[in-house]
Amino acid sequence: LKLATLNEEYSDQSVIAFSDESTNGIDYNDALKLNSLNKNTPNLSSVAEGTRLSINRLSNPAPYHSVPLHIETVNNGTDVSIDMRDENIDPAWTIYLEDVKTGKMHNLRNGEYSFTHDASMKTNRFVVHINKMPGNIDANSWNNVAIYANADGINVAFANPDASTAQVFISTLTGQTLFLGDVSTGHTFTFPINNDIAVYAIQVVTGNKEIGRA
Repeated sequence: LKLATLNEEYSDQSVIAFSDESTNGIDYNDALKLNSLNKNTPNLSSVAEGTRLSINRLSNPAPYHSVPLHIETVNNGTDVSIDMRDENIDPAWTIYLEDVKTGKMHNLRNGEYSFTHDASMKTNRFVVHINKMPGNIDANSWNNVAIYANADGINVAFANPDASTAQVFISTLTGQTLFLGDVSTGHTFTFPINNDIAVYAIQVVTGNKEIGRA
């Protein structure tokens, strides 16, 4: 399974292969990811045990795999697409791409997925689900919350939430409440922050899940 990223000028690719002899960890014949010397390239890699790989060999998906994907480029705010360029896998397998930031689930067999790159989001933004249907994605993927900061402020992104609203509580470490209220889980919630350097406590409750960050 060959996945590719593409912006207006440059592209990159990452390969996920399957065999009965491979494991779901790092194998001797996996290949570490080396970023392009061109800083404008949307570098794409899959992640195993916290290690970025350009070639990731896994066991045959019986019944399935969920593989984190990492994209790295300095070009913030640019349009990037992820596509399934080449495949030599069972045509019955399903290939879904999950965008953790927006909560979207896209069938890569139906074509490319386009998004706006957020360079401030350091976590793995995407997960490729192989041989899974949207109805049986892991429970953690269906009600996941990503909390991160960028130039716009504190961002709370909901991935496939099980409730239409969430309660968000933001405070300083001294206990001063900055925000407390219900927000829609249909889009990313952003709370603007004016301080250049500060530490805040964020608590999010959505459905039966509670997440805290500082």
